[in-house]
Amino acid sequence: MSALPTAGEVRRIRTAALRDGDRASVELCDVALDQPTTFGGVVELTCTEARMKLADAASPAPKPKLLDDALYLTDNGRVVCGKDAGASARFTGRDISGQRVARVTTKDDAYWLAELGEHISCEQCGKRLPAAERASGASR
Repeated sequence: MSALPTAGEVRRIRTAALRDGDRASVELCDVALDQPTTFGGVVELTCTEARMKLADAASPAPKPKLLDDALYLTDNGRVVCGKDAGASARFTGRDISGQRVARVTTKDDAYWLAELGEHISCEQCGKRLPAAERASGASR
């Protein structure tokens, strides 16, 4: 179990609880400030929950490393767009097995077209490389 919160931390949590209208947490913080040793364990649990709320509120939402409209080669040669990639690949740039995902280039698309007779596309939604990236004159 972690150490009891400091008086300053309890005051910050109390202020956040007031702002959120969480009356029960405000009251527990008041008790903790008046009698820190008597209600320490109960307040510690409340403060741990409040710390997580404060951390969530202070942390910006993570930004994906993969672009939604780009195509990527992932584990075992799968091709997916950034939107359909799994969460680990989308936010870390690595697939679930830990391998880096590789962005599909126009050269890759041209190779697939020459070898397989079709443009490379996402295996889940069928999205292809944006027209701006695809070799000029290539049809969809």
